[in-house]
Amino acid sequence: MKLELLLDKPKFTLMFPYKNQFNRVGGPFMISLSVMILWILKHLISYNTDFTDKIIIAIVLIYVPLLLWFMGYYLFINGVKLEVHKNNTIQYYTYSSRGLSVLHYQFKLQDIEQITIKKRPFNCAKLTMKIRNPIF
Repeated sequence: MKLELLLDKPKFTLMFPYKNQFNRVGGPFMISLSVMILWILKHLISYNTDFTDKIIIAIVLIYVPLLLWFMGYYLFINGVKLEVHKNNTIQYYTYSSRGLSVLHYQFKLQDIEQITIKKRPFNCAKLTMKIRNPIF
C-alpha cells in the first residue's frame, strides 16, 4: 500500500515560496555588493595604515556573516514542497543539501485544524498549518 502511494503521481504540487521578488533581486544584489566590498578592500589595503586595518577588519566582520546568511537564504528559499495525491493524502517534503527532497510526514486533508498566513518582506508569505494526526 505504501509503495503504491509513493509511485502515484501527485495531482497537485505546492512549492512554497516559489519564484518571488527576492529570487530576481537577491542574486544580482549579492554579486554587486560583493564586487563593491572587494573594490573598497583593495583600495584600503593599498594605504597600509593602522586606521585602514581597523576598517578592513570591521568590514569583514560585518559583511561576511551577512553574505553567508543571504547566500543560505537565497539558495534554500524554495525549500518546502507539499504534494496532494488522489486519495487526499498530503506529503510534506523539504530539500536536503544536494537538492533531493526528503519526506518528513504525510497527513489527510481532514486532519488540518488551522491554516495561518503571515506577510513577509520581498513579497513572501509564511504559511503555518496545525495538523492533528501526522504520519511520520
